[in-house]
Amino acid sequence: MPNTLTKATRQSFTTTMNFYHAMTDHDTEWIICNNDSFFKLGGQDTSVDDEEAGIISSSNQAIIRSLWFIAPFNMTVTHISGNVMDDDLTTHQDANFLGIWIVSSFGTSGNTPAAKTGTQTFTLKYITQDWYAAGLGQGDDTSYAFYDTSPSLTLSAGDAVWAGHMNFRSSLSDATTVQMSIWGHET
Repeated sequence: MPNTLTKATRQSFTTTMNFYHAMTDHDTEWIICNNDSFFKLGGQDTSVDDEEAGIISSSNQAIIRSLWFIAPFNMTVTHISGNVMDDDLTTHQDANFLGIWIVSSFGTSGNTPAAKTGTQTFTLKYITQDWYAAGLGQGDDTSYAFYDTSPSLTLSAGDAVWAGHMNFRSSLSDATTVQMSIWGHET
């Protein structure tokens, strides 16, 4: 009788977020964003595992409106791609990053939602290279795109995930577009 091995089936995952807002306000800090909502998370963090605090409340509903997804299982992220465009990059050239922020154990298993309110700890789990510091600045009408085939990122089931954008500027009314996609598999 032939020896047969059972091949374990791993679940795959992919998702894309899109953000556009004509009046984005960065105030020289990170924003978390999705759809047409953004929340000024704060900080000028540029290292993986840096943390910022955000308060979930009725006055800060933009935190939840900008949520990208809740991880449905433990996963290894295998690929990340993204794009950002800003209407006036040449007037704020100091630093520009895209990142992925998480709140650990935000969701729970099952079909009964768990209440989340008050202060939550956001952790920077992925960050791109600063394209302006790398000498890549091209001007106001430039779209910056990337894809990373080895991002070294894992997520746990229940982690809440947000896309983040930081550009160093302090004026209001910034037209900003951000798009990011991830691919992963169950671990």
